[in-house]
Amino acid sequence: MTEKKIVGKLKSFNEVMYKDCFYHALIPTFRHFTGFIEPLLLNDICLEYSIENQDKVPTLIMKNASSQSYSDIFEKFGISVKKSRISSKKMIDHTIEVLNNDGIAIIRIDCFYEPLRIDSYQKYHAGHVIPIYGYDNTRNMFDILEGDFVDSVVYDAKKLEYEHVRNAYKGYIEEFKTHNHTYYEFKKVDNSVDYKKEYEVRKNNFTEYFQSNSDVFLESLKEINNYKQKLSNYFANGINDNISTIVTSFNRMLDEVVVQKYLFSKLFELPSEYSVVIDETIRLWKAIRAIVTKSMSSMRLYLISANCRCNWNSNY
Repeated sequence: MTEKKIVGKLKSFNEVMYKDCFYHALIPTFRHFTGFIEPLLLNDICLEYSIENQDKVPTLIMKNASSQSYSDIFEKFGISVKKSRISSKKMIDHTIEVLNNDGIAIIRIDCFYEPLRIDSYQKYHAGHVIPIYGYDNTRNMFDILEGDFVDSVVYDAKKLEYEHVRNAYKGYIEEFKTHNHTYYEFKKVDNSVDYKKEYEVRKNNFTEYFQSNSDVFLESLKEINNYKQKLSNYFANGINDNISTIVTSFNRMLDEVVVQKYLFSKLFELPSEYSVVIDETIRLWKAIRAIVTKSMSSMRLYLISANCRCNWNSNY
């Protein structure tokens, strides 16, 4: 029996906060099998604005320009994807088997049971995802990529004991019901794929799609004005606790704009004047967020003051 194995030294993706922790595990996995990440990134370019929660707290989002799933992209590049919900009892042995077959495992965990996450361990429950790319039976440890804190952009190669991995995996199954699949296996099954050629085909298809639908994307810019009007109407009706939801949506929009700048810079030759425009857009979103955040703080101080006056009047 093999005592230890490293399938490959996974390179962490630490360039931007990219979507969520699942993708921070997915990108290094794709790079491990293909050597580059551009085909996966191409799928996440957003060019169309849309408004969610029209009748409640309005939220401006950027819609994905592609409808391909990550599974389809992996399989297009000769990598099989198997999704399951294996039991925690079988998880350790099954993962070692996956690694012995030169595969990579990605699992969902609860950080409450994961001691490497010093912000949440034994403090609060938080759903998370980690890739596993090696094992050592002499020390009963898995090799993983992990960050120290929630929303950390920096992931490093670390080791985690089998039992901690099992407990964290079991904890996710018991605490969270948001995903049908908790265990993902990736394995190279087709070595005949010309990665660069396949990528160029997809890139050309995307460029043609953008050119033929440019009017749709330009029309969607009107949604920004619609969003501004909806926000104005919302504030005109009185600020309430839901303003924190708006600040959160601004944070997401800022993250998305930063990611889009990274994607276009990574995938296309982005002219310097375009970068200036994007940077100005980011600056303006930050200014808007600051104004709303300040309003939220002012309203909280007003409510505290009003509550204190009420308590004072009721006591005297």
